[in-house]
Amino acid sequence: MKFDSIVIGSSTLDFFVNSLESKVIKENSFINKKGIAFPLGQKIDGNIFETKTGGSCLNIATTFSNFGYKTHVISIAGKDVNKKIIADYIKSLKNNKKTTLKIDDKKITGFSCIILSNNAERTIIKNPKGCSQNLKINQKDIKNSQAKLIFSSSLYGKKESWKTLLSYKELHPKTLWCSNPNKQDLIFLKNNLNFLKYIDCFFLNLEEASILSGLDYHKEKEIFQFIDSHIPGICIISKGARGLVASDGKYIYNCGIYHHIKLVDTTGAGDALASGFALMYQKTKDIEYSLKFALANSGNCIEKIGGNSNLLTPTIFNNRTWKKYFNKLKIKKEKIC
Repeated sequence: MKFDSIVIGSSTLDFFVNSLESKVIKENSFINKKGIAFPLGQKIDGNIFETKTGGSCLNIATTFSNFGYKTHVISIAGKDVNKKIIADYIKSLKNNKKTTLKIDDKKITGFSCIILSNNAERTIIKNPKGCSQNLKINQKDIKNSQAKLIFSSSLYGKKESWKTLLSYKELHPKTLWCSNPNKQDLIFLKNNLNFLKYIDCFFLNLEEASILSGLDYHKEKEIFQFIDSHIPGICIISKGARGLVASDGKYIYNCGIYHHIKLVDTTGAGDALASGFALMYQKTKDIEYSLKFALANSGNCIEKIGGNSNLLTPTIFNNRTWKKYFNKLKIKKEKIC
């Protein structure tokens, strides 16, 4: 069966909560020296209580579906009531053409509580008993699916899953393989660097790039030298509010963000960036255009709560407002010496 894309990864329910009485405080015992605080022992009013679907698989599949990509979704849910919510959301994606939703009989569907501060920062409390880490991909899942693009995310370092995708890429060399790894995947890849040469588009943030390379995340030049020596494809490193930096082995691309965006919630911003680039690069093979589109998808995402609530659609992207800002965003391109 032929598809435009195959999307593999986690599916979760995210519960968002916020109170105007919360404060961001300094706390030296925390990694980033900051935390969200509430009055101890008191009942306080909340102004946000929202439950959304999330997880890398659903977020990425939503971008592809919005732009007409016929998609095969592969994910996992627990044997609980939340399984139906996940299944119903996947079914609601108008261009989803096949669903492989594996059911874990022993663990619950992935669930997170996301505490939002009043200045759009957040703390995510995830349930360690969720089933996402038990997702395993085998040949049976994808052997009859031919796609222009395959996007793997959150494989949790499962060797079987990585070997399955490697075999698929060897059988379908024209398929664009995009990967947005989690921490367990990075540890696996650090010990199995040969897998990287098969990946066409690789997405990281600076902390993840530091884990993979073993270098301090401030050493961006050295990190890219490491990446370019192991990844012949395109690597994109998100720098959050500072935009992104990308390399195709020949050039380094630096790009800032869209400054008209009104930040509400950064959940899913990385998935939006990665899926936006993958979608547009598969269509156009234009790196600069695809980077600007990726930032637009990510920017639109963070203006509302939830990782897939406000992703771009053709109608939104083609309106005058977005086109104006899109055309003004500049990319600095430098040849790698």
